[in-house]
Amino acid sequence: MGELTAASTRAAVLRYLAALNAHDADAVAGCVSADFVNEHTAALGRTVVGRSRYRSRLDGFLAEFVDLRYEVEELLADGDRAAVAYRMSRTGPVPGPATPGRSPRRTASAPPGAAP
Repeated sequence: MGELTAASTRAAVLRYLAALNAHDADAVAGCVSADFVNEHTAALGRTVVGRSRYRSRLDGFLAEFVDLRYEVEELLADGDRAAVAYRMSRTGPVPGPATPGRSPRRTASAPPGAAP
């Protein structure tokens, strides 16, 4: 595999988020490396290590959040690293404390090892 460029890293991040928006669990899992770490720091979240374990949880996650959408607010890419600020939105109730009129804003990063 050749060296990742900012353009190819950016494309990989956008492909991952597009797969989530399409609710395509196989495509989502296909965007991450075999040793992928889906790290959660929120009290309700649980960290998962490995593509297969991540894939096994995607169907339930996508079913629970049927109309979940990710909207990129800012995407920075440099070689094989990326950071993205995005807004998650849905029309139904969100588990946890309610914030009327607001969608949660999240940031994420794609370290080396994320599948292009």
